[in-house]
Amino acid sequence: MKSSAVRTAVALAAAATLLLAGCSSDDATTDTTATAEATSSAAATPEATEAPTEAEVLDVTHIQLQTAIDTLGLRGLETKVVDADGNEITPEPETVYLVVGQDPIEGVVPVGTVITLTAEKKA
Repeated sequence: MKSSAVRTAVALAAAATLLLAGCSSDDATTDTTATAEATSSAAATPEATEAPTEAEVLDVTHIQLQTAIDTLGLRGLETKVVDADGNEITPEPETVYLVVGQDPIEGVVPVGTVITLTAEKKA
């Protein structure tokens, strides 16, 4: 029984030594330095802070009008809604519209470009 207690004490001491060795301050300093270098290098990159000047136009036909407007708006594009005859319309609240046409349909345009969406009431 006495030798079992001694073995347990030795095993616990060895485990504590390994645990403390894994928590040395040299590793923590290296990790902090690497993190600080990565942060300062990212902050020095001018592209990370500049706003885009162009946006890719996505094809938003055959989806609900509000989703199409929101999708293009997130890309920095403006929208104009027209009916099948080309007359500008203001969508009625609580009515679901479907986008059936778009101009331009795709491409890269300057941010702020107006995308014309042709919409019709969904039956």
